[in-house]
Amino acid sequence: MIAAGLFLLLFEASLLDSLLAQTQGNTGVWMQAFENLEGEELLCAEYLFENIPRLDRLEMTGEALEDHVMGALGARHLFYDGESIPDSVFLPFVLDYRVDQEPVTPYRKALGGFWRDAVSGDSDPHSAATVICREIGSRTAITQPGYLGGVEPPLAVLESASGTPGECTVLLCSSLKSLGVACRQVDGWFSGPDGGRRRWVEVWTGAEGWKPVLPPWEDVPEGFRGLALAVCEAAGEIVTEGRAPVGRLVIAPSEVPSGEEWMGTVNIPVTSGYIPLDWTGFDPAAGDTLVLGAGEYLLCVCRREPWGGVLMRTETVVLEPGSDLVFRPFQ
Repeated sequence: MIAAGLFLLLFEASLLDSLLAQTQGNTGVWMQAFENLEGEELLCAEYLFENIPRLDRLEMTGEALEDHVMGALGARHLFYDGESIPDSVFLPFVLDYRVDQEPVTPYRKALGGFWRDAVSGDSDPHSAATVICREIGSRTAITQPGYLGGVEPPLAVLESASGTPGECTVLLCSSLKSLGVACRQVDGWFSGPDGGRRRWVEVWTGAEGWKPVLPPWEDVPEGFRGLALAVCEAAGEIVTEGRAPVGRLVIAPSEVPSGEEWMGTVNIPVTSGYIPLDWTGFDPAAGDTLVLGAGEYLLCVCRREPWGGVLMRTETVVLEPGSDLVFRPFQ
């Protein structure tokens, strides 16, 4: 049961008018849903209308909206009993259909039907996700992203049996959502010879929280070896802790000369040199505290000179598990 109180929107006239004004050309699809749906179905439609990107609101069709609302509600308790999947997990990680930059399409009915026999009799969401992940990996030819980018929709990837690593992850997450399994994509940055950016999927298991499923097409280092930072962008959270030994990098606030603007970056060593960590930029004047995986880091503070050059100060540090390392940028 979705708690109506969770939807703070419950569409005040001003909010509804503001969002509809940004959806000109496709207001009919949404207004028809608001007029014809009720109860949980209406609340789900309202949640999507408020939370999906503006372009998705413009591209949404009645068929796709019905597929995602009815499909998510119909599958909500296939793998979860009672309150084991709260609204705070169901809404963003089952109902919300988007995984990457794929177009808005209906896929739940088709994908749910395709996978249902493969996981029949399996009541554990992580086990079911592992089965589907393995099957996608074995039946799909991995291709490299095209020069112009773009992400194919999940049904196109399934039907063609080929896709980029990102498209395979879209297919995996879309398949899980179609079965009512809450899942989220996590980006990880790894240092060392096998370093770089990798992605994996995590599945909500109820009492045990989020558990990882490692897609074979992403080549995530075994045991998350070398993990420096893990981020779930959909949740807006850094989730490194619990996946690797961590420490705290404490950026001590520093006095910056008046009129000077400095910025700081945290970088990790890989085979080709160093790469910066997203989500870890800091203001040396304000300071910060970052929870990072144990290991080596190159810390940089820099500012642009009036004549166009860049003044940079760097320091290499080693963060030990369970420790606090204090970095003073100008000492």
